[in-house]
Amino acid sequence: QSGNTQMDAYALFLTQAAYDKFKLTKEEAALAKGSPYEWTVKYTAQKRKLEADNEEYNEWNAALERTLRLPNKIRADKRIGNALLERGEAEYGEALHETAKELLNLWLDWLAAEQAYTLTQANQQSTQDNLGIVQKQFKAGDAAKLEVALAQGELAEQQRASSTAKIKASVAWSKVHARFPGLLREYGNLPLARPVKLPESYWRERISSQSDELKIAEA
Repeated sequence: QSGNTQMDAYALFLTQAAYDKFKLTKEEAALAKGSPYEWTVKYTAQKRKLEADNEEYNEWNAALERTLRLPNKIRADKRIGNALLERGEAEYGEALHETAKELLNLWLDWLAAEQAYTLTQANQQSTQDNLGIVQKQFKAGDAAKLEVALAQGELAEQQRASSTAKIKASVAWSKVHARFPGLLREYGNLPLARPVKLPESYWRERISSQSDELKIAEA
């Protein structure tokens, strides 16, 4: 649960640029719906000199104006604004999806590497215990020297495997940390996958309603 919370937080952090772009798109959509048909204030000032009386006059003019927009134009502008907003939402959703997918892939690669390292440690301990048993049997005269050598060779092989697995786990974590700095290295066993029995029509409808790529194409 802690790992999932961390991943959600960093997915949002790394898509801040996409969110900023989405906010700009919302502003553009609002402008498309209303501007340039909002009320505007205009002010002009000038000086004029009449030759007849040789005097100067200060003149000014102020106006409150609003451009007339026909009903069809209003509907068209609303459609444009809504399309911009839908596209912005879809692009932001796709950015979140891609970042979360990248994080999930790196996270699962690291968990798999850690699990492999844990397994090699268990195997190493098992071969260590086996070597101890063979050595006792050799001292008691119940095992040949060759059996001891074989057990020692097996232990050396498991030690190499464990060392390699440890390096791979460290490399996998370094990839996570490089892309998502600040995540805690908290390892836990992966939950067992459970089959989901739902009709194909359900998945088609879900994909079409939630696919940001489809929404972007339709916008």
